[in-house]
Amino acid sequence: MKSHPSPWIDPILAVDVGGTFVRSALVGPCPDRGTPRMGSPVKVALPWLGDNGKADLGVLTTHLRSRIHETGATRVGIGFPGFFDRGLLTASPNLPGLNNLPLADDLSRALGLPVAVENDANCAALGIHRFGTPSHQDDLVVWTLGTGVGGGLILGGKLWSGMRGMAGELGHLTVEDDDLARLCGCGGHGCLETVASVSGMLRTYTEASGKPCSDGLTLYKAALRGEPHAQLAFERGGAALGLAMSLVAKTLDIATMAVGGGGSDGFALMRPALEAAWHTHALPPQRERLDLHVVAEPDRMGLWGAAVLAGC
Repeated sequence: MKSHPSPWIDPILAVDVGGTFVRSALVGPCPDRGTPRMGSPVKVALPWLGDNGKADLGVLTTHLRSRIHETGATRVGIGFPGFFDRGLLTASPNLPGLNNLPLADDLSRALGLPVAVENDANCAALGIHRFGTPSHQDDLVVWTLGTGVGGGLILGGKLWSGMRGMAGELGHLTVEDDDLARLCGCGGHGCLETVASVSGMLRTYTEASGKPCSDGLTLYKAALRGEPHAQLAFERGGAALGLAMSLVAKTLDIATMAVGGGGSDGFALMRPALEAAWHTHALPPQRERLDLHVVAEPDRMGLWGAAVLAGC
């Protein structure tokens, strides 16, 4: 295991697991105030799916073991996409086959280090609340756009995960209930992430144009060029996100929203349709109160949150 210069005291390996990539970075030391140091994030694609079409957790374990050896980390914090019930990973819609796993305990045994695991969007919410919003709001709703759509709730300055750890599953709010409503990985129809995630917008483009589109960046560039089917994808996603935000505002009376995640780079193209939907669906006293933050360095917020989760 490598030795490190003095700034790396009790370093944490912060990990942000996505549906297609894994990011990790070394974080430390963790002062009582201020921002700790973060090393350069490492992003790798992992071949999750085995021959049986199910995700292989051993692929992640092998990668983390290598990163711990490289960095000398003494603790690990992980944001992971899935439904957690008091620490048990009950399911991961975008990583099939990972069901009813005591994920933190299993990884801790495999790696020989303390491991803390939380839903990836909840980790992003922790990072955004601590380091990502200039106003440091104690009541905040976080929306993460990527392969899916995640969410996190900060209430009274603390992460609110609900009675059984499943609060904030904002990507599974129902925003479409007509013939266009798509089947979601959770088993429902018309969920937000089926239209507002990167994969959802790619599908919208393909269905409208009859042509495949390989990735979000290509779609974004096409929309900037004025390609109408690409613009439609961002407009439909934005309108769905605005409706979902209005539903949350009606429930919690919170109008401070932060948008991050790897898919938020194209958020400017979603915003007009989002704001129009908000004004259509929000209650009249709430319509002028939308306080919308687009997170700087969104790819790092999940890493910051994973570090907070691990005790930073």
